[in-house]
Amino acid sequence: MMQFEKDLVGAVTVWYNPIPAFMENIRSYSAYVGCLIIVDNSSANNKELFDQIESTNKIYIWNAENMGIGKAFNQGLLTLIEKGYKYTFTFDQDSSFEKTEIENMLKAAENLDWGDVGILSPIHLQQKSIPVYNPGEFTPVTCVMASGNLLNLAIAQKAGFFNEQLFIDHVDNEYCLRLHKRGYKVLMANAFLTHQLGSYKNIYFFGKSIGGFISHSPQRLYYFVRNSLYILNNYFFLDIKYSLTEVASLFKRFAKLFFEDDTKKRLKLYFRGIRDSKKLD
Repeated sequence: MMQFEKDLVGAVTVWYNPIPAFMENIRSYSAYVGCLIIVDNSSANNKELFDQIESTNKIYIWNAENMGIGKAFNQGLLTLIEKGYKYTFTFDQDSSFEKTEIENMLKAAENLDWGDVGILSPIHLQQKSIPVYNPGEFTPVTCVMASGNLLNLAIAQKAGFFNEQLFIDHVDNEYCLRLHKRGYKVLMANAFLTHQLGSYKNIYFFGKSIGGFISHSPQRLYYFVRNSLYILNNYFFLDIKYSLTEVASLFKRFAKLFFEDDTKKRLKLYFRGIRDSKKLD
């Protein structure tokens, strides 16, 4: 068992047009890391908001444009490696740990043999929940969302960092699949993270709601389709079950287009994503 001291663990949070309310998310984990790095993909400088963060060791990197989440995470990872950190959390701006869940994450990390573990993930509250916390219990998984993950930086240097050409969507999945391909593990711990996934859109039939789905912007749809096909082209036989789920998701996304307000625009972007997937390396 190893002790996870603060000087071993950093955190990288990616901002894009942040609002003051997001500061509460940062407070849920900032006191538990030795260095907090904010990488800001906004066109506007948010240094004044950054200065409100209560942390004795924090770094602000302003990109002045949206360079994608992969690029932003990599900037933070490389900075922490230069400073000697061994592990780092990765966060979206709209994610937070409930109560003492980050302590549960760190307890789990201490009970883990990190030799071949690339990622230790929390349970995102949109996924199934485990009611009782047990720091010795880990679940092997194929892919996890990036936010709230604890990354092994030594393995990141061996397996390669996030794929920057994907920009957004499936950046986390591609990294997980690459870890598996190179013989490393992705595990989920009994700790919970709150994460917001787009806006919920209801489906109505004769004035009655019959269900709904998470709706993203048309541009996000483009990246989802393009990057999903990139994943399938490069990792299909690595995990057939996951790949079939990805195929099903593409069909579901297509069906959902006809319940969106801007169907025509989304259809164009859907097929553009198919076309552009062939241009990725």
